[in-house]
Amino acid sequence: MENKYEDYKNEIKEGKRTLNQTRKELGLPPINGGNTEFINREIAFCRKIQERR
Repeated sequence: MENKYEDYKNEIKEGKRTLNQTRKELGLPPINGGNTEFINREIAFCRKIQERR
């Protein structure tokens, strides 16, 4: 059985939902062209967590 994130990914690929719609359901801010600073901080945070593992 696939997890819910795989289901979201597949629905986005099939065009059944948008990326921002999915991010809203997951409690994440929408992606827009001017919000790259937040996204870069989010990516850096994820990398730090992965390094600790």
